[in-house]
Amino acid sequence: MGNAVAAAAVATVLGLDAAEIAAGLNAARRRSSGRLEIVERADGVTVVDDAYNASPESMRAGLRAAKALAGNRRTVAVLGAMGQQADASRARHAEIGRLVAELGFDLLIAVGPGDPVAMAGEAAASGRNVSVHAVEDVPAAVTLATALLRPGDVVFVKASSEVGLGACARALAGA
Repeated sequence: MGNAVAAAAVATVLGLDAAEIAAGLNAARRRSSGRLEIVERADGVTVVDDAYNASPESMRAGLRAAKALAGNRRTVAVLGAMGQQADASRARHAEIGRLVAELGFDLLIAVGPGDPVAMAGEAAASGRNVSVHAVEDVPAAVTLATALLRPGDVVFVKASSEVGLGACARALAGA
């Protein structure tokens, strides 16, 4: 959204009128997949694929966006590791687990060994009503999420790209 606003501002300075700017923005296409892509399945499940990359800031923003999109629908987070967090990695993953619970996600599937386990642990320890599962890898995440999803759910998928959760999002979207 911010990039679109910036592009519109530049186009205005260059002398394009509002209709030309709107047409250009409407014709814009995604250059890479896994950046807050939203797919609506026939059964009403909405898959939000944000698995291209992950940082604490983008995780927080994506989780909040998915909850806003969901409204009163059941929400599922399928989350993997955030790369390049150095010594703060475990604490930052735990913080995301707490946020999942605080935002009221119904289900968390933490994918991978190490820090995603801390994420799952914090969500489970929150005392909130979030069902928490930890799985070893992407195929296990696909299998579990497929079994647990219900018609109408909103499922948010995010991790650093090296985790490979984009494949999970595509599988859940039916691609």
